Amino acid sequence: MDRAHRIARDQEKVTAANHGGRGTPGSGSGDKTKNDVRNDRYSFEVKTTTRKTYTLGLETFETAEKHALRDGRRAAMVIAFDKGLGQRPRRLVVMDEDDFIEREQNIESLREFRFAIGD
Repeated sequence: MDRAHRIARDQEKVTAANHGGRGTPGSGSGDKTKNDVRNDRYSFEVKTTTRKTYTLGLETFETAEKHALRDGRRAAMVIAFDKGLGQRPRRLVVMDEDDFIEREQNIESLREFRFAIGD
């Protein structure tokens, strides 16, 4: 396995650990389940680059979204900028704004509930 594949695989493992999910074996091949990592709510497509830029096209996101919806999940993309030299990669999560708003509203509802019960 070359360095680029190793870095990408490592970032998929980090995504799974960070989001309580599991990797999808063979996610880039065949007609099986797609996207790289899944948890109960989200299907993550992980992109890793050693460059300073990554161009995310609408078609790429819509494809990830289509695969997520097939599994009854929301789509999110993790873009990892690997800086090399033992530095921690900078990791960004990209998701549909409607999903983000819903997530924020759910978090606020939980805060209000915890305040109401005195936690």
